Amino acid sequence: MAQQSLRASAPAPTIRRETSAETVSGIASHLEKVLNMKDNRLPESISITGASFIGISTKYHVQTNHGGLHNIQVDPSNAQRIHAVVMSVPNVTTADTAGGVYPNRNIFYVFSNDGGLTWSAPKAVSTVRAGFPDMILYKRGANYVPIIAAHRYVNAGSKDFVCGLYVEQGNPGDGNFKETLADRNATVIAAQRDILWPSIAVSPDNQTVYMAASLNQTTAEMNSANKPWYPLEIGSFTLDATGSATWNGWKSGPNGPNHTEGFTSAGEYVLRVSPSGKLGVAWDNYDFATPDLGLYFAESKDAGATWVSTYKPIWYTQDSSATSGTGTTTTTVYLRPGNGLDMFYDGETIKLITAISEDAELTSNDVYVPNSGALGYWDGDTSANRHITILLSRTWPALDTGSFPLWNTPSSSTFEPQGRTTVQFPTIARSNSSGKWSVLFQGWQKDLEQVNDTLIYPYSGIYEMHTVDNGASWTQAAGVLTNDNSPIHFDYRFPEVSSYNPTSGSNAGYNILFAADTAAGIWENSGFPGWDEIGWYFKSVGSLSVNQILPTTFTVAQNYPNPFNPSTTIKFTLAKTSNVELTVTDVLGRVVATPLNGQISAGPHAVKFDGGTLASGVYSYTMKANGQSFTQRMVLSK
Repeated sequence: MAQQSLRASAPAPTIRRETSAETVSGIASHLEKVLNMKDNRLPESISITGASFIGISTKYHVQTNHGGLHNIQVDPSNAQRIHAVVMSVPNVTTADTAGGVYPNRNIFYVFSNDGGLTWSAPKAVSTVRAGFPDMILYKRGANYVPIIAAHRYVNAGSKDFVCGLYVEQGNPGDGNFKETLADRNATVIAAQRDILWPSIAVSPDNQTVYMAASLNQTTAEMNSANKPWYPLEIGSFTLDATGSATWNGWKSGPNGPNHTEGFTSAGEYVLRVSPSGKLGVAWDNYDFATPDLGLYFAESKDAGATWVSTYKPIWYTQDSSATSGTGTTTTTVYLRPGNGLDMFYDGETIKLITAISEDAELTSNDVYVPNSGALGYWDGDTSANRHITILLSRTWPALDTGSFPLWNTPSSSTFEPQGRTTVQFPTIARSNSSGKWSVLFQGWQKDLEQVNDTLIYPYSGIYEMHTVDNGASWTQAAGVLTNDNSPIHFDYRFPEVSSYNPTSGSNAGYNILFAADTAAGIWENSGFPGWDEIGWYFKSVGSLSVNQILPTTFTVAQNYPNPFNPSTTIKFTLAKTSNVELTVTDVLGRVVATPLNGQISAGPHAVKFDGGTLASGVYSYTMKANGQSFTQRMVLSK
């Protein structure tokens, strides 16, 4: 889709984005209102249909990184083995919240050996305060085991940060991690500084782990250059056959010929490795002096020693202005990438997804228009004509190829100070079927919010859209986790998805990790006792047939109840009279029941499945009609 001239709707109230995930400024004045908004909350482990609680909850904003995270990983050799890692602050006290210190903050690892039905007890990965993890799996011998990166205190009691790498030393699920620090090297960096928010990737031969992280500048440097953000650094670890890691040091990351194109923010970058071993890094640039607020991508063929790039941004904020308002009250806003990006190598070509929002200024800390939001797709074209295709837009319906509803903003109200924008945290779900992949993202649910005085707290949901022709065309956005007129409203946030998502026959699915509670909104770094106990959940969601873009014959709903004992109901709708087959299979793919097989008339239908003779466990049901098929997972729990 070609870029179009954009005219935005009437301006919504603006909010100022926090400059660091380690601060709590800007929220104290709202504390009293926040603490009063607890009327409809449930206990920390709320029940969500079709999802399992992984045993971790927190009163801390759980993930401010905006680079595509995949802290849920399914073992490619055994899909019953699932690894997850989450940042949490257990046992928050009032003293913990002062200055946003949270001394108990850590990263916690859990493991499931039964496809996500049950989870191991959480294990703290670091021995000192740590946070903002990124996880991958790598193959060591016959097993896939996790590698986790995070930033942590240099030592107990310190307030200086360093990045650490944690490699599983035992079998999958043991949680026996060995730590290797990415030492701050004064010969590469002018002085020993904090290095934060790591993103990691492993080489094709599983012998090297590459790490991208951001270097904290001094206050004087930030003020003198008007660049209050962080230059990228690239480092690497060498892995031996036992899983021990050796740190090789930091190198300056890609920063362009004028050294102005490599300033980023809290984790707003992604590092990936191609099958041939190329390093690729994409980042949102934060240079308010030039200004240069583009989305950049660069590659290295020599492990980060040099970078190949024309430094022409994929999206250049300064060249993408829109007019907001009408008549004599119009103002200029800029369409800026931010609030999340993710990418992967398809062979040697990058596929990238980014969130985009309105920004009211270019020369100081960004001011987002909260009701703005869009998703953009880049196909890896590195020619002079590289551009982003808009997949959907909350602000510009003419660009919207999906059915994502506009959220109506009351003009007399303002939003929670850190509500950010309507579309954020995109994460890519790849299948093992070529050209078939999905994008999940967090978005405000239409016209659903809590209001306290004049402060609005939107409920968020998790949405999905996918392609079966490698990005040439896309489905409409559809809700994966939304309230759907439920009497109890859930707030779903921070979707993360496994890098590996197995395809069963012609059907693809995705395995997601997400946060949820029943209080609208999220206060980053709040942790106020009695407020927002957020739980982490896992759900495996079936998608459409990978052979079709849109269902034209029938639709199938998730079974209800789920989990169930011993019976559950599966609803479906046929566009025309069809021969329908419904089969139930176990985790080994064996057919254990065929509840339906015959000709069914057009219209809505429901079939009851009784699992009374089956053992507890995870099962799949597949419905086929007229060459199409749908597969969903369900849990029998006796």
